[in-house]
Amino acid sequence: MKPVEVLSPSLIPRFLSIAFSMVALAIATGCGSSSKTPVLKGNTSITVMVSAAANDQLVEYDLGFESISLTSQSSKVVSLLSKSASGPSLGAEFMHINGTADPPVTANIPQDVYTSAAVTLAPGADIACVALGSVEGEESLSSAQYNAAPTSVTVNLPTPITVTGASMGLSLDLLVSQSATIGSCLDPAGFYGYSIAPTFSLTPLSMSSSPTNSANGKVMGIDGQITAMGSSGSSITLSIPDLVGARTLLVSADGNATYQGASGFSALAVGTFVDLDGAIQSDGSVLATRIAVADPSAGDVLRGPLMEVTPSVSKFFMHPRQWQGKDIAGFGGGPVGFAYGATTFQISGQLANLGSLPFVPTFGSSNMVPGQEV
Repeated sequence: MKPVEVLSPSLIPRFLSIAFSMVALAIATGCGSSSKTPVLKGNTSITVMVSAAANDQLVEYDLGFESISLTSQSSKVVSLLSKSASGPSLGAEFMHINGTADPPVTANIPQDVYTSAAVTLAPGADIACVALGSVEGEESLSSAQYNAAPTSVTVNLPTPITVTGASMGLSLDLLVSQSATIGSCLDPAGFYGYSIAPTFSLTPLSMSSSPTNSANGKVMGIDGQITAMGSSGSSITLSIPDLVGARTLLVSADGNATYQGASGFSALAVGTFVDLDGAIQSDGSVLATRIAVADPSAGDVLRGPLMEVTPSVSKFFMHPRQWQGKDIAGFGGGPVGFAYGATTFQISGQLANLGSLPFVPTFGSSNMVPGQEV
C-alpha cells in the first residue's frame, strides 16, 4: 500500500497562504485581461464585400439593393447603404463572383457591437437556370430566366460583429443554394415551382496588406472601363457594370503590378476595358496586382457562359450576365449570337500555373463547348 503523506500542522498555514496567493494571482490576471477589450469610441470606415457560394444550375442571380443596415446590442440602427430617390442604390449579379468578391459599398459608422443586420431588396429579382440538351443535333444549354419579388430576405450573423479600429471589412455572402428553388430548365412548364428567397451570411473580414483570398481582402477578375486617369500617374477610375447602371471604383498600381496586353501603366487610356486582380484598401479602393487588356480597340465587353456552339455555321450563342460599352442597350434579355469565323481567341493570363498542367490548355473554334465562361 502506498504511504499517505500528512502535512505537518506547522506547514498548513503556509500552504493555505500560498494557495490563497495563487487564487488572488489568478483573479488579478483575469481582471487584467479585460483591459484588452477595445474601447469603442468614434467611427470606423467599413468596406462591404459581396460574394457568393454558387449553385451550378444557375448562371445568373441578380438582386437590387435598396438598403443594408446593422443593429447594435443597444438597439441602435446604422446604415451601410441607403435607398436612392430613383430606386435601388446597388445592383449585384452574384454568380460571376462565386468564390471571389466585389467591393461595392463603403460607409462610416459608429464603433459598437452589432448583433443583427437587415437587407431591403428591390421588388424584382432575376434568376436564370441552365441544363444541357440537344438542339438540331448540337449539344447546347437551354436556359429559363424568371423575374419575381423575393419571398423573404434573411441575413445571418454567425457571431456578433465588433466594429472597431480605423477601418475594417465585412463580407455579405449570398448562400445561393439556400436562396433559390428551381425546377427543370429543359422543360419550362416544370420550372414554375421556382422561388427566390435570398439568404445572406454577414461576417467580418481580416484585411491583409498581402491578401491571398477573398476572406482577407483579395479580389479577382474585376472587369471595367477606364473613365479617368489619376493626376498622380498611378491611379485610374473604373466604371463597373451594375444592374442599375454603373458604379465607380478607384484603382491604384505600384511597381509590383503585372501587366498583360499592355506594356505598363502608361499604356492605359480612358475608354480602355481592363480585367484586374488586386487587394482591397482601407478606403475601399483596390491596389492592383494584375491589369490585363484583351483588346485596346474593343467597343463592347460581354461576360457569361456559352449556351450553344454551331461549328457548321461558325456561330455561337452566349448568355451575357455582365455587359458594358457603346452598344449596351442591345445585350439584355437572353442569349446573344456571334459569328466567329474571323475571331481571335485568347486564354486569360490570370492563372500563372497553366504550363504545369498535364496537358496543353487551348481555347479556340475547335474546342468551344456549352458552359465555358467567355
